[in-house]
Amino acid sequence: MDIGSLAEWAGALSGLAALFVAVQANRQSRKSEKYARETESLSVELNRQIREEQRQTELAMHKREQERDHRDMERDRRLIAGGLQAWWAYRDQQDTCQQWGLVVSNEGSQVSIFYNVQIDVEVQGITTRPLCIKVLPPGRYFAINRFEQGWELPEECGPSQTHALLSSTRHQVVRISFQDSLGKRWVWNPQEGLNPS
Repeated sequence: MDIGSLAEWAGALSGLAALFVAVQANRQSRKSEKYARETESLSVELNRQIREEQRQTELAMHKREQERDHRDMERDRRLIAGGLQAWWAYRDQQDTCQQWGLVVSNEGSQVSIFYNVQIDVEVQGITTRPLCIKVLPPGRYFAINRFEQGWELPEECGPSQTHALLSSTRHQVVRISFQDSLGKRWVWNPQEGLNPS
């Protein structure tokens, strides 16, 4: 039996070493491919999550902007609606006695036309006919109360033409209801203030 020469043994060992290195390189290559696939899959998933988070953030920002715009619009509408006020007053007449009625004011920094205005009043604790105004443009008006006969049509008046009843407990405005120019109904009363109807 011939064991072979040293050169053959060295060649065989070199071949085995090369085979071992090739197997190890193949293993490492498979690990690298697997790692690359996992990394790519993870990268795709992370990108999907980032896009979803961006979409959710954009939706949340859009919703907040809409809510802010809605609040601003409601605040502006309330500010405009708050410009409608009414109070009991009288005015002196040279040829007759004092005329009693309501001052209806639609004035302020932001004004609008109001529709279907109804002002409910009490005189000495008794509810009288309400003052009804179909269309109320900006300005200050005085409506004379003829008590049993009802109200005269409101006339424009300046602040110095009437005298407010500041401390009368017998003459009260108990409720004002109206519609703004965008069709929203509002109600005011002394207990709750101004609220949408």
